[in-house]
Amino acid sequence: MAGLKYKIIFILTAVLLNSFHLFAQKPKVEKPLPPVYLGANSTLAYTPDAQGNRIPDFSYCGYMAGEQAIPTVSIKVIVPAKTGDATLRIQSAIDYVATLSPDKDGFRGAVLLEKGIFEVSGSLKINTSGIVLRGSGVGEMGTI
Repeated sequence: MAGLKYKIIFILTAVLLNSFHLFAQKPKVEKPLPPVYLGANSTLAYTPDAQGNRIPDFSYCGYMAGEQAIPTVSIKVIVPAKTGDATLRIQSAIDYVATLSPDKDGFRGAVLLEKGIFEVSGSLKINTSGIVLRGSGVGEMGTI
């Protein structure tokens, strides 16, 4: 009888120990945040990866961080579309406008790229403030 009592206690203990995982709180698994999401105050928030890299925030790009309308700046040079590399022609126009004196608002002038395709095989550099590089429309019927 005593042996049966110990066997029952042993079996109940084994069942109880093996059942703890059923009653134990499961660790809360949080879903990882997406790379960009809507954060506090409806602003964009960015999640870094394991190395600390994150998607760059370009929301402040553009004229006056996108807070003001783009002003109308007088055109000083028009660059026509031609086949072949346009890098030197566009850069020469930018360099010319850089030599002009700024107006009362600080603008030297605009370089207008006509409608058409402009192949740029190098880099274009605007090293002087007050220069606008402008196209003539968007898509197939504009400046590409």
